[in-house]
Amino acid sequence: MGLTNQLAALLVAGDPRGAADRTVEFLLSLNKARAAVVFALDGERLILFTGRGFSLEAVATVQAAWADHRSDLAAGRVLQASDARATYAIAPLIENGSMVALLYLDVAPGQEWAALDVGSLTAFGVALSQAVIAAASASSAPSPIQTYLSQTSEEEIGRERLLLLLVQNEWNISRVSRLMGITRRTIYHRLQRHRIVREKVQKTLLPSRRKVAHA
Repeated sequence: MGLTNQLAALLVAGDPRGAADRTVEFLLSLNKARAAVVFALDGERLILFTGRGFSLEAVATVQAAWADHRSDLAAGRVLQASDARATYAIAPLIENGSMVALLYLDVAPGQEWAALDVGSLTAFGVALSQAVIAAASASSAPSPIQTYLSQTSEEEIGRERLLLLLVQNEWNISRVSRLMGITRRTIYHRLQRHRIVREKVQKTLLPSRRKVAHA
C-alpha cells in the first residue's frame, strides 16, 4: 500500500461512512455536480454505499454502464457520457489493481460541464476506496458481544446471568426467582450447581420502612 493509500486508510478508519460522505460532498462542490453516488462492489454486484442528490435513474445508469462497460471500468477508464437525463461521469475506484467501487457524478442535461476535474475523481477516489474497504471489514468483524457469546458456553452464560441478577438485587432469592420466572428451589439448585457461594449483604431499606426519628 502506497503512502497516499496509507494516509487515506488512517483518515477513514474511525468512521468510514462518515469519511465517505464528507468526501462525496467535497467532490460535489469541487466539480459543481448535481449528484454523486458511490457503489461498492460485492463480487459481481453493485451495492449502494453512499450518495447525495441522486435519483433512481442515476442508479439505473450506473447499473447499465456496469453491464455494458465492465471491462473498461475494470481497466481503470473513466466513462463520460450524456443522455436526456444528465451529463455524467463514472469512475472506477481501484485498490491494489482491483476495482472496489464505482463513483458516479452528474450535472443537468445540456449543461456544459467545464468544472469537471477527472483528476479529482482519481485522487479523492483513494479515500473513497479505503472507506469502502474499512466499512466492509468493520461489518464482517464480530462485535465484542458476538465474540463473547461464541466463546462462552450456555452453562457459563447462565451462571453469569444468575450472578448478575443476584448482585443487582442484593442476593434477594425471592426477587430473583420472580425476575427469572423460576422457583426459589431452582435458584438454590443452580447456586449449588454453579458453585456460587451466597453472600450475606446488608439490605437497603425502602423509605417506607425506615424508622423516623422523633424529636
